[in-house]
Amino acid sequence: LYGMRTTALGMDLVAHLAQIRAQGGPGGGGSPSYGYDLEDGIAVMGLHGMMMKHLPSLAEGTSTALLRLAVRTAKTDAHVRGAMIHADTPGGTVKGTQDLLDDIAALAAVKPVYVYAEDQLASAGYYAGTGATRIYANASAWVGSLGTYGVVYDTSKAAEIQGVKVEVISARELKGAGEPGTEITDAQRAEWLEMIKVMDGFFIAAFAQGRGMTEARADELADGRLHIAAKAVQLGLIDGVKSYEEAMSELRDNPTPLRPAKGRAAGGQVKAKATGLETLPQPRRATMPEASTPPEAAEPTPAAPTTPAAPDPQPQPAA
Repeated sequence: LYGMRTTALGMDLVAHLAQIRAQGGPGGGGSPSYGYDLEDGIAVMGLHGMMMKHLPSLAEGTSTALLRLAVRTAKTDAHVRGAMIHADTPGGTVKGTQDLLDDIAALAAVKPVYVYAEDQLASAGYYAGTGATRIYANASAWVGSLGTYGVVYDTSKAAEIQGVKVEVISARELKGAGEPGTEITDAQRAEWLEMIKVMDGFFIAAFAQGRGMTEARADELADGRLHIAAKAVQLGLIDGVKSYEEAMSELRDNPTPLRPAKGRAAGGQVKAKATGLETLPQPRRATMPEASTPPEAAEPTPAAPTTPAAPDPQPQPAA
């Protein structure tokens, strides 16, 4: 509550409400809108901060749903010759990332798309970025944090201390799993892990295809670590270390040939080896992959709310 009060006191409420209305939020009365700057025929877009499908009104970061609109608009805009996605992100939620990846790949199939990582391109940010024609970074950028995880809170001890006993009356064994105040069981933990492995299977298949490597190699690289830009080039995670101006100059004057749309047609299949499932429906796209967090921590983890409220009954996979 203290954090929310501090945020509210320090914000420009008029500007905040105007932003929400522009995005089609409460009182907006319209559909979301998201634009880009046009520089010599290049659509310049931002992928900054935490990634979520829909940002809460007081949150900072990137709405993947809104960024998708910009990418789609650039695809049909006759004035756009190519696109540059300027990125500085620790990643975010799995929700919305696959669709963003699909749209970036679809744009890259008809117009060159570059991703430029300034300081960080991790987890879901990297995942979406691999749909692009090329990925460049500045020398001090950290790239990677590949993998998928989820977090659940066992608050049963806290409830016990408060003298509260929570019981879930459910007609199904796993329905209601993770309700606040209940103990996390081995069966619940195993089920959630299976869900996370399914999403991770999509990630690995996407990563391998997007960067032109075998799934075995992609699986080996997806160990959650971040790599400095020069090392990321050696590992095949990015295409080179350049300044932003150099990357823009290349895209504007001598762009890399378009990335072919290979093997990601609608209705295709992607293996999920880690889950034991034979196949899963494959979303549309020409390329993919994902990632996770900052270099300061020994175990990189994307930014998260400092004071989580009631825990979500289901773990929300993050990339």
